[in-house]
Amino acid sequence: PPPPPQAVNAFIAAKMAEDRGNIDLAINALQVAIQHDSTSATLHGALARNLNARQRYVNAVEPAQRAVKIEPTNANYRFDLYRSLITGKKDTLSALQELQAIVTMANRYHLRAYDQMLQIYSAQGQNQLVLQTLDRIVALPRLRSQELRIAAQNYVKYKAEDRAEAIYQKIVIQEPQNLEVYLNLGDLQFRRQDTTA
Repeated sequence: PPPPPQAVNAFIAAKMAEDRGNIDLAINALQVAIQHDSTSATLHGALARNLNARQRYVNAVEPAQRAVKIEPTNANYRFDLYRSLITGKKDTLSALQELQAIVTMANRYHLRAYDQMLQIYSAQGQNQLVLQTLDRIVALPRLRSQELRIAAQNYVKYKAEDRAEAIYQKIVIQEPQNLEVYLNLGDLQFRRQDTTA
């Protein structure tokens, strides 16, 4: 069924306020809209997004959770929930669960989610999980050479030079004109004393 007109009008008012940069007015309008239609993932998601924008992360948890419950395959809603959990509630475990859900869905946010996971695992000193996450990143299709190089640099940082070297070898074949990658590759070969290579 179509949403109640009061909810639609309040949502339009919220969007206009958001576009003008008046986040507080947008939050108020969205709260009114939700009173008229509590089943809309769009309304809950917009409220969570605006609360996060005002750094009211703890307040954003509930609407973000409702948006995800209504529409669990929406990566935007899950990122808003992740942000409110990690920053507001300091709930790293639940935040990581949201990131895991994002990377299992077919969406364009894989790298963003993996990057957040890398930061968390690195801060926790969980080097093995960092390496596993890097392996998952490198396995993604259609990665650009710049993204592969960042992964290789991280492999080197976490003492997995052999994996980094394999990435550089791959880039050299695909982009023989990329001189910087030759230097990266040569540096790794020199470290393992393979002067012939």
